[in-house]
Amino acid sequence: MSVDIVLCSPLQRAAETADAVSEFISARRSSTEHLVPSSDPANLIKELNTASGTAILCVGHEPHLSALISLLLTGSRNARVAMGKGDLACIEVALPAAPGRGTLRWLVTTELLNADGGLLAATR
Repeated sequence: MSVDIVLCSPLQRAAETADAVSEFISARRSSTEHLVPSSDPANLIKELNTASGTAILCVGHEPHLSALISLLLTGSRNARVAMGKGDLACIEVALPAAPGRGTLRWLVTTELLNADGGLLAATR
């Protein structure tokens, strides 16, 4: 799967990560206030429906991303989703995106990526 757009928080660390990722995967990068920690994840869902692309990588912060994932998967923010720095989650959502319409395809932790024999170690 290719990524159409890297959508990121305008805060420095997320923007730096998004810059590196978008360059690595040759994707367009765009910033949104809806990925800052104080934003309501429902606003980001609305923005996803107007984005020009169907495969969107979001770079943001905790606990905002966990709340977004929970909302997409269950329709509420009550699911216990644990995301750490550098963790990746793939949520498939049929358009129009709406709470409860997402399907978790995978979740990968940085520990798994960096472990001996892990996903990143295999590419070195």
